[in-house]
Amino acid sequence: MIQLELPLNKPNYNVLNDKDKILQYRLIVLRAGVKLEALGGKKRGTSCTAEVKQMLGLPRNTPRAELIQALDALINTYQTN
Repeated sequence: MIQLELPLNKPNYNVLNDKDKILQYRLIVLRAGVKLEALGGKKRGTSCTAEVKQMLGLPRNTPRAELIQALDALINTYQTN
């Protein structure tokens, strides 16, 4: 018989409750989404590329490579703080 343990009682979970960490995680997820969209992945609703362009105030004809570089720069600023 297999015994399964539920991890509900373990207190060692990392919780994102800091606003900067939440924003950093959002930027990391958006960067991954932009990379997947460049490979042909699709998403329902607004694309990650469009969300990043709107969030950063970039024009619609900005290449994805520049978006990824801008996101990398923003993520690195949060990691150094």
